[in-house]
Amino acid sequence: MKRNYLELFSRINREITSTLESRQMIARCLKALIDGLDCEAASIFLVNPETGQTELFALSNEQGGLQKIVLNRAEGVVGWVIDNNEAVHVPDAATDNRFTTRVDSMSEFKTKAILAAPMVRQGRVAGVLEALNPNAGNDFTSEDLDFCRLIAGQLAIVVRNIDLFTQTQSLLEEIQELDRMKSAFITMASHELFTPLTKIKMQSQLLADGLLGELADKQQEGITRILSSVDQLTHIARDLTNMNLLEKGGIQIELFDDHLNAVLLNTIEETRPLCEKRHLHFVTHLDPGLPQMRLDRRLVTILVRNILMNAIRFTPDDGTVTLITSQAGPDIEIRIVDTGIGVDKKDFKHIFKPLHEGSDTTYHHSGTIEFMSGGLGLGLPIARSIAQAHNGGVWVESEGRDKGSTFVIRLPLDPLEVT
Repeated sequence: MKRNYLELFSRINREITSTLESRQMIARCLKALIDGLDCEAASIFLVNPETGQTELFALSNEQGGLQKIVLNRAEGVVGWVIDNNEAVHVPDAATDNRFTTRVDSMSEFKTKAILAAPMVRQGRVAGVLEALNPNAGNDFTSEDLDFCRLIAGQLAIVVRNIDLFTQTQSLLEEIQELDRMKSAFITMASHELFTPLTKIKMQSQLLADGLLGELADKQQEGITRILSSVDQLTHIARDLTNMNLLEKGGIQIELFDDHLNAVLLNTIEETRPLCEKRHLHFVTHLDPGLPQMRLDRRLVTILVRNILMNAIRFTPDDGTVTLITSQAGPDIEIRIVDTGIGVDKKDFKHIFKPLHEGSDTTYHHSGTIEFMSGGLGLGLPIARSIAQAHNGGVWVESEGRDKGSTFVIRLPLDPLEVT
């Protein structure tokens, strides 16, 4: 009988693009092939590259469903097609010595005639497409075999794409699970750190204040170092908690009408002695005409403090750190300018990533304000997350290494009015 190959080709193409679910797509394509070639069944064998075995996806009009059967390497007509990379027409399976009855015995199907075409992908046979048993009054033709060869080539590409999609989905699920485990670990670890640190801080402070007895000078010096280390650990634990919550949207932004300059006063007073300790010049230029704005005082304090601490760490002694506030249209702008080591343009997009270390980690040393000291690399990511939570932003400007840096913070007057 005369077949409309163009119509059949179009139908199979529609089925190929209808879903990324492999078994469903294969079932639909095989059903279309059965209808178009007027035969009893069709099948696809896929080669497992690790074992060399083939998996059979078979569809029968009578059974109306997919079956999965695993065959050994180079078994039957399928094995011959894979070994020779050739399409073949077997008009009488019973008399062909390449044919194996094992599939029939497992599937309760009687194979009489076969069209088999290799599914070639990147020069390798990845599977075999079969059409089985033409219905009464119908015979397979050489045109049918050519058509099977054409469709087999298409299916090879599609199955590869499905494999890649499935692998990507699997990797994404693994990454999501790892992210969930990371978040749970950070939450637990931070909580476990805060409890003993609080006790150490309280007891050390009692000693430092002389409430548990008078201390000798060396003992007082030791307690001061302990308190400094406790503060450093507490800061790290708090950064971990804040970063974790910000990534998950867990920190609630509480917006109130406020004046930015007033919010910054405490931060400025905290920063001055740190700069003095490092012999840095700390300069402020606060625009007295700034309008009132809506912000979360606690979070904006963390934002500015983190960037100031970054400037102090990466500015050498006798350098200058400058804090400037001004209005920029509907936004308030904070500029923190330093005469420090600067930032290469290639690093602009990386320095706001969690755990990014701007200098060679071989020479990493922990600290709070010491020159070139490092922490966990969370200060800038937290700052950017807080700015974004206010519908604002943070970015860096620098002419390069040893040219200093300017960190620009933009916050809208009212985050809720930003579209």
